Amino acid sequence: MKVMHYLRRFGFIVGLYFVLFIILMGTWTFVSRTSSQNLLLDAFKGGARTTIVVPVKQTWLMRMGTDAYKGLQNRTSLIQPKNKTSRSRQFQRIFDIDQEPVVSWLKHRTEFCDGNFVGYDTLFALLTNVVVTPEKGKGRRGGENVSDVLNQSEGDEYYTLEPGYFTIKCQDEEIPYSFRMKDHLIQWKSALRSQKLNVSGMKTVKTLTIALTRYEYVNMYHTMTDFYNAFLMMIIFKQRPDDVSILWIDGHPYGSLDVAWTTLFGHVIRAGELREPTLFHGMVWSILGYFSPLNDHDSPYVPYLEEFREFFLGRHQVYFQRTLNCSRLSIRFIWRRDYVAHPRNPSGHVVRKIKNEDELISIVQKSLPNYEVTGSQIDLLDLKKQLQWISDTDILVGMHGAGLAHTLFLQKYAALIELYPTYWPTANKHFRTMAQWRNIHYQLWQNADQANERENHYTYIPPDVVLKMVHEMQHKLCHDH
Repeated sequence: MKVMHYLRRFGFIVGLYFVLFIILMGTWTFVSRTSSQNLLLDAFKGGARTTIVVPVKQTWLMRMGTDAYKGLQNRTSLIQPKNKTSRSRQFQRIFDIDQEPVVSWLKHRTEFCDGNFVGYDTLFALLTNVVVTPEKGKGRRGGENVSDVLNQSEGDEYYTLEPGYFTIKCQDEEIPYSFRMKDHLIQWKSALRSQKLNVSGMKTVKTLTIALTRYEYVNMYHTMTDFYNAFLMMIIFKQRPDDVSILWIDGHPYGSLDVAWTTLFGHVIRAGELREPTLFHGMVWSILGYFSPLNDHDSPYVPYLEEFREFFLGRHQVYFQRTLNCSRLSIRFIWRRDYVAHPRNPSGHVVRKIKNEDELISIVQKSLPNYEVTGSQIDLLDLKKQLQWISDTDILVGMHGAGLAHTLFLQKYAALIELYPTYWPTANKHFRTMAQWRNIHYQLWQNADQANERENHYTYIPPDVVLKMVHEMQHKLCHDH
């Protein structure tokens, strides 16, 4: 009898545990499914607090690291990314932010307006649910053909922003935050107003938007600092390229490098194209190009430089990995020639040109008949072809100029020979520093004979000088390597 009594009690207990197990499993499955598919967020709509359900995979906020986004988790961030394709231009890497000075930037963060404005080390800022009112901005629409705006003043291409151009929801009357001197973000901050917002029915940009003003917008070097800064903003805020919009707050005419922005990122908006108040769910005020780590030539390194190279080449679908072949090196010259790049130079005249291009090609080719020796004015090529040309180069030779920014995309074992005329100081070390950052072989030559300086800013380069430098680089690549 005692045995039967204990068996009945045991069966009851087992049955009870089984029922509890079923209930717990059902609850866990529901919570798991809900957590993996939906995120409850609080949103301000029409001035009232509303609860909305957003698919987790569609929110850029979920990819934000806690160090960068502490206090922002309850802000609205809907995003509807473009349909993804299997094209290899997708760049899906999410980075651990562990390199200076980026780590320091994120540590020096200041938050206002319940997280609607977050400043980072006086360099850049993240704004949430910000409205741009285009009628408060004065400037040209931009995008015109250069031939239609020749002699246009450069000042006409920059915007004057009135108070209220940017508006965010904030209880504070003012946001006591300062940016660095000579930064246009000071003007942007002056144009920022905080007030209650009624955004019902307002045109909305749901992707994270990186806003910037471009300076020297057709200069490959200076535009590269903007590309790099936008890349940093993308990885800091843990975005995919196609999930990022770019907002140009300037009125420049069309430039040859404009198309690269749409290749690198998802969408480009000109401030001059906005016709009505527009709500941006997330907006980054990006770093001024002149303040970029890429423009700090005294720094021993640049954070995420090789990752930027991978990103830039990959988005242009350039994946060629040349291996060093010392029986057939590729020696390539970049030529600087006159061309009209912007309205302030209608004649197209440029400086630091090589007078004896053909002679240099001929003497190097005769001395190294098994090598490929070519030259090109690569700014006439589209950017993808430029990158392919550079990726297939072992030794790059050229006058100091913006085209040498392609040093960033040379193979890791490659070499750069940089030439200077007498009138251009070698203290301009942009590309020497790039070579050092990438551990690329580098040599410099500056003309010391005024007789070699010719009319219209041409310089005669002694052929024996170039030949000697090429041979020295060949030895470094093939014997010291």
